[in-house]
Amino acid sequence: MSADNVLLLGATGVSGRNIARRLHDHGLALTLAARDRTRLDEMAGSLPGSRVLPGDLLDPGPLPDSLALVVNTVGPFSTHAEPIRQACLEQSVPYLEIANEHDAVQQLLSLDSQARQRHIPILTAVGMGPTVAEALLAEVVTGVSQPPTDVRLITAPAGEVLSPGLQATFADAMARGAIWLEDGDLRTAPFGSGMAEVNLGGRNRQVLPAPTADVAVAQRVSNARNVTGFFAVPGDLADAGGDSYVYVEARWPDGRRRGRQARMGNGNEVSAAIVTETAIRILASDRAAIAGAWTPVSLFGPTVVFDATSMEVTDATPQQVWVKTGEAVE
Repeated sequence: MSADNVLLLGATGVSGRNIARRLHDHGLALTLAARDRTRLDEMAGSLPGSRVLPGDLLDPGPLPDSLALVVNTVGPFSTHAEPIRQACLEQSVPYLEIANEHDAVQQLLSLDSQARQRHIPILTAVGMGPTVAEALLAEVVTGVSQPPTDVRLITAPAGEVLSPGLQATFADAMARGAIWLEDGDLRTAPFGSGMAEVNLGGRNRQVLPAPTADVAVAQRVSNARNVTGFFAVPGDLADAGGDSYVYVEARWPDGRRRGRQARMGNGNEVSAAIVTETAIRILASDRAAIAGAWTPVSLFGPTVVFDATSMEVTDATPQQVWVKTGEAVE
């Protein structure tokens, strides 16, 4: 196998197909893994040089030899990812996952010491919502001597396809309920609590606090004690127009506020571009030098987003964005 051989789990899914195409276009050798051999063979036929590995992705067993990186697109990650994470740790193979679930992200980040002992990087929250928000927020808080007290984030992807994996993730999110950080403690409420109305791109849309990676990622980058991550309501995703939006704002004890908004294209394509840029940087690095558990921006800085895909980033004020805020989470 090539020294840059990448094992892509869930290769025939919506996210997997987009990521596979981009990785292949960058000249990386791919091993495509999924359950359906027929679909795998069809996909490999369109990506010359790719190998296939059919099987149960929830019980991977020993990984193929000579892997440089595993990219995992199989959700929900809070219930499905642990076996492949452990396989990567045991065999010292760098790992990347597109998880956007709060609990899944916390699970992976708790493996930092193990990853350092195995001299490999493992990354989570690699995708449009959490990574773009992380990059914007890193810019917002840069140069300020004290952490903000409050952070709010909004993710509104366009072109989101409700695949079986995404539907399962939404079902888990509904069961988990709304989450937010209040004075440093994680709070929960029934799903739908704190629904708000916002204006992004000149269009009003409903968003709600969700158990996404945004809360964990934003707290890490800002050290804020109050964090809420809002996500476009599921019924609004397919009708989100041609542009995706991510908005972040921070408020400091003296009353100062800063907000940034990014407008970009199809959410799945943006995520695939960020995954590809992150993978390329991992493969180009001395893996022992970047060993540990990371999010993309915490490892590579905001350029991992801005080099990956084009987007329009502008300053935005809360008054421009918030039309009506929810009562349960403020």
